[in-house]
Amino acid sequence: MGAAGCSPGILPGRENPRYFDVTRYGAVPDGVTPGAKAINQAIDAAAAAGGGTVYFPAGTFLSGSIHLKSNVTLFLEQGSTILASANPADLRFARAEPVGQVPGLRPQPLPE
Repeated sequence: MGAAGCSPGILPGRENPRYFDVTRYGAVPDGVTPGAKAINQAIDAAAAAGGGTVYFPAGTFLSGSIHLKSNVTLFLEQGSTILASANPADLRFARAEPVGQVPGLRPQPLPE
């Protein structure tokens, strides 16, 4: 392990502006406290910075829906778990469009 228990190549937030620790946004690794808002805030901050790593230290993070964004990596430290909430109100699903109906996207034939 590297600095502050992180894997080599990943530096804690004070040293790396593209490192976003979910506990600094209010997520609590106790398996009881809902953390989706804090986790999504960390993801939003990483995306706003042009990309980055959202870090989960060891522990269990209870969460509803997590909305991933481009150029954002989730890094779960050894011993870290994201536990899905059993509360249906915590779960929000994005509406998916069938491939043939996405504006500007045309199905392409598979190469032979």
